[in-house]
Amino acid sequence: MKKRTIPLLMLMVMLLTVLTGCSGGKEESSASLNTVLLFPYVFEEKANALEQELISALPQLNTENAKMKLTYISAGDPEKDPYSTMAAVTQMGGMMAGKEVELLICDKENARRYAENGEAYMPLSQLFTEAEVAELGLTPACVEISDDEGNLTGQMSEACGVDLSGCTALEEMLMQKDLGAYVIVNSANVEHAKAVIKHLASMK
Repeated sequence: MKKRTIPLLMLMVMLLTVLTGCSGGKEESSASLNTVLLFPYVFEEKANALEQELISALPQLNTENAKMKLTYISAGDPEKDPYSTMAAVTQMGGMMAGKEVELLICDKENARRYAENGEAYMPLSQLFTEAEVAELGLTPACVEISDDEGNLTGQMSEACGVDLSGCTALEEMLMQKDLGAYVIVNSANVEHAKAVIKHLASMK
C-alpha cells in the first residue's frame, strides 16, 4: 500500500483547524455575507472598490442588523514568494475553521488550493438550475483534482463555481484576468452569495 503523505501547506491548515477547535470557539459572525478576495496580489483600493460596488448594487448586504464583511488576502507566488503563500494558507485555514468564509473570489490556483478536490465548495447545480445558468450566461468552473500526495491527476471536479473571466468591468476593477467565485459548503448566507455572483457575472 502506498504511504499517504500530507503536503506542508495542508498540514498547516489542519493544525490551525485543530487549534481553533480546541480554543473554545467563538460565536458565528452576524455578517450578511463573509466574502474573501484572494489573489497572488490584492490592493486595498481594489478591494474597497469591489465592496462599494456590491453594497451599492445589493443593499440587502448592508442592513442595520447585518453588514457584508469583505476580507482581502494577497497569497503571493508560491515559487517566488513562498512565505507569503504560507501566511495566506494559515490565515485562510483559520478563517475557514471559524466559518468566516462563505464566498471566495479568487484565481484558479487558489481555488484549487482550498477546494479539497471540489468538496469544499457547493456544486453549481445546488446553487442554480440549468435554466438559470443559461439565462444568466454563467460559465461553470471546476477545479483540478489531486491525489493523496498532492499531485495533479489531470482530472477535473464537477462544476463547483462560476468562471468570471471575461467580465470586463470586474477585471478592470480588480486588475485581474483569472477570476472565479465559489460558495463554501454550509455557508449561512447562500442566497446573498448567489446575488453577488449574479451581479459580478453581469459586469460585462
